[in-house]
Amino acid sequence: MTFELYKDVNKQYRWRLWSVNNKKICWSEAYVDKDSAKHSIDLVRKFAASATLKDSTVAKIFNHY
Repeated sequence: MTFELYKDVNKQYRWRLWSVNNKKICWSEAYVDKDSAKHSIDLVRKFAASATLKDSTVAKIFNHY
């Protein structure tokens, strides 16, 4: 996988994460400075492996009393 760091049309920094088969997996918000964008990449690298899954597709049962 590869992180791509780039400038958008508003001259702000963003990143995209590409899979090995060249599909865009995820992308960032805009950052004013390059160091902040690079820091967010570092955070994703550090914490993604321990991220939990919140499955919002599971039906919720509500008790109406």
